[in-house]
Amino acid sequence: MDNNKKPSSALAVGIIVILLINTFILWTKYDSLENRIDNLQNSIYGLSFNADYGDLESRILEEIKNSSSLITSSETKLAFRNGKMMLTVSLVPKLVNEGDKFYVISGYEKVEARKIDEVSYVANLAIKPDETTQLYAVIETEEGNVQEALPEIYIDQYLAIDISGIGFDEDNTLSIEIAARVEETSPFLESLEEAKVLIYDQIGKKVMEIPFEERESNNSLSEVDYGYKFKAFQVKLPDELFEMEYFSAKAVIENSGITLITDEIYTYSKDGRATQGVSGGQFFISYEE
Repeated sequence: MDNNKKPSSALAVGIIVILLINTFILWTKYDSLENRIDNLQNSIYGLSFNADYGDLESRILEEIKNSSSLITSSETKLAFRNGKMMLTVSLVPKLVNEGDKFYVISGYEKVEARKIDEVSYVANLAIKPDETTQLYAVIETEEGNVQEALPEIYIDQYLAIDISGIGFDEDNTLSIEIAARVEETSPFLESLEEAKVLIYDQIGKKVMEIPFEERESNNSLSEVDYGYKFKAFQVKLPDELFEMEYFSAKAVIENSGITLITDEIYTYSKDGRATQGVSGGQFFISYEE
């Protein structure tokens, strides 16, 4: 009996060993498969799937918008005519059939766009400097009207003027150089109607206005290279100002009812503590009446 049990015991032990080996092999394969899955997931995320999806979504939305748009392209420029600030709006509509009429509408004006070539239309609209202008393109057809909003217009985007230099001579001559910071501002600077200096006392009360005299600009930047427009002005401050305990000066330029003013470009005090000039600055739209 004992001799018969020995082979059976050995067989059982063998089976158990084989099962353990198979279990170990299966666990090893499972662990390897799990690692491969983790690596695959990391690779997918490494491809910035979320970012790509977001870009794809944006492109899809843009395509949908473009496919439903009336306009292939549009461009808006600043212009000045008859003492008024105007916007020249150039548009290329996708399709205008015979008999259709094409308009550009602002908040208070509707202007028919004139055709200037086979694909382009242009309309000129007056705008107010103290308002945000929303423009619309409209096509009037026999079946009805179709309207599309164009990008909003902020007048500040067209009137970017910097002071590129300030000087003060021993004979009390104050001089400034100004530049159009963006090309769209050049028409405003080219057709300036007035430039002057405002003088304020120590409590901020305006005591004097003095016209600037235009002079040749010494700016080394090239208008051809940069697309900017430069102007230079000077004014001799009256001797009587230097009898005051303190005064400050601001520069003002005006065109077509629009007033731009700087912060202080020069200050004076008898005790010598005031700053004798400012290295640079910018003009800001003034809506004060």
